[in-house]
Amino acid sequence: MGELVGVISWMIFVPLGVGLGLAALTALARLAGYDLPAVAWIAVGFAGALFSAVLSLWMWLGFEPAAVVEYQFVEFLPWIPELGIHYFVGVDGFSLPMIGLTTCLVLIVLIASLDEVRDRLRTWVFCVLTLETALIGCFASLNLLQFIVFWQWALFSAAFAIGIWGRAGRVQAALKFLGMGTVGVTAIGIGALVIHQLHLEQFGVATFDLVAGSIGGSGLLDTLVPVGGGVRSQLFLFGAFGLAFAIPSALAPFHIWLADAQGEAPTGASVLIAGGAINLGVYALLRFALPLFPVAAVEWSLPIMALAAGGVVYGGLLALAQTDLKRGIAYASMCQLGLVSLGLFAFNVAGLEGGVLQLISHCVTIPALFLLAGMLESRRGTLAIDEFGGITKPMPVFSVFLAVSVLAAIGVPMLSGFVGQFLVLLGAFETAPWLAAVALVGIGLVAVALLFVFGRVALGPVKNPENRGLIDLGWRERLALLAVFVPMVWIGLHPETLTSRLHQPVLTLRRVMLDRVAATFDAYPDPRAERAIERLTDRGPGEGSASGGREAAAGVASELAERRP
Repeated sequence: MGELVGVISWMIFVPLGVGLGLAALTALARLAGYDLPAVAWIAVGFAGALFSAVLSLWMWLGFEPAAVVEYQFVEFLPWIPELGIHYFVGVDGFSLPMIGLTTCLVLIVLIASLDEVRDRLRTWVFCVLTLETALIGCFASLNLLQFIVFWQWALFSAAFAIGIWGRAGRVQAALKFLGMGTVGVTAIGIGALVIHQLHLEQFGVATFDLVAGSIGGSGLLDTLVPVGGGVRSQLFLFGAFGLAFAIPSALAPFHIWLADAQGEAPTGASVLIAGGAINLGVYALLRFALPLFPVAAVEWSLPIMALAAGGVVYGGLLALAQTDLKRGIAYASMCQLGLVSLGLFAFNVAGLEGGVLQLISHCVTIPALFLLAGMLESRRGTLAIDEFGGITKPMPVFSVFLAVSVLAAIGVPMLSGFVGQFLVLLGAFETAPWLAAVALVGIGLVAVALLFVFGRVALGPVKNPENRGLIDLGWRERLALLAVFVPMVWIGLHPETLTSRLHQPVLTLRRVMLDRVAATFDAYPDPRAERAIERLTDRGPGEGSASGGREAAAGVASELAERRP
């Protein structure tokens, strides 16, 4: 396809520019004695979001899965070069689907939230557009400081959405969400400063760029970080980045914000948190933490996998105990994110690809369930599960959408959740079979919980007289739901659409981790680096020494290169 200069920047900043432009026009109109109608905000805001969505589709079609270059559509602009602060963006197979899903979900939210958001509609549109800019900026960032700025921006936008348009406990939920998120961002900020200083000492040049942004330059991936030794060690730095990963990923026991934030948020905010903001921790792990601190990542992998598997079971039990529909969905989200963590820390190709596929499925199925819950609440004014029953009779189209969403969320074959769950369990079984078995129990629990909810809400006789007059979904609601159902079904039937784009970055990630582990061992001999090489090369103890670390990494890198698509 033809080259479009600055496509990522257009996607990032057009929504923000549209929001600021509408705000300026509204201010000028009021000075002249007029008022820009809310419908103009909706129409123009939707047009701006649609522009970004079209660009993301163009980028998807123009992306080359088998390209030799690691990142595509790269843009680099020096800003404060003496401090290593640049505008540096690009995409690979990890960020490409995240950006596409974000642009799609924003369109869906703008369509679906019109029935729910009646107060301060102009402010709502502005908040959604700024959140879109922040999320796309995060997923495209190749400069660590730039990533942190966009992440903090996304936190504030989402917190405002919860606090202004949420349910009765919205203020406390927004503060908890913002507070927990800020702890994670602060932790990754401290880690960024430490590795920035290490790079400056080793190369004499300051940078926050992950890879070299200019010819002859260097990036953070060139920095050698010792395994142990206080705050300048991989163990400490991965702990900081790991905290930033665990909080938004709702990894137990850092999940305490999840039910309140998702349960009290307006439907549109719940959709964008579940489909965008909640994924930033996983993305930070894949983009920065694993390649920068591979020895510590491997050293901590089994405890994290144990927490993830336990979290899947715990989330399933909590989902079973809920009487509020949105809180039940929130804990089902926690289970899916636990599976993502379980797959990623298996560190094999199946686990890594399965973890990312499960994350993408989560971005589709959980938003669909939140959309359906919001549509039900707008009709009845409640989400108490006991208030429903038998709504299939007055709302058959709604019930079909709900049934398919539940089946996709629990991983039924031919829907989006199956492939990711299967690969995650396959990868986890190769690494820690007993943890895979525990996670399988959790999957069963959440399946029972969601099927139980569907049965109590949709099946049986209409017990509550107020439900007999419920109106089925309108054309606008059906259009919003179809936009998430198409990828839900397509991914289940054609997973190669995603796996073809994920395979190369997964192999690249493993190769980069191996190379950095070998370089770390050569510079700072440590038995933990030897164990990391054994784990990443799938070699057991006693099958080789890490003294040949670079040779082991090169051999596996060559093997992986031969398997490129």
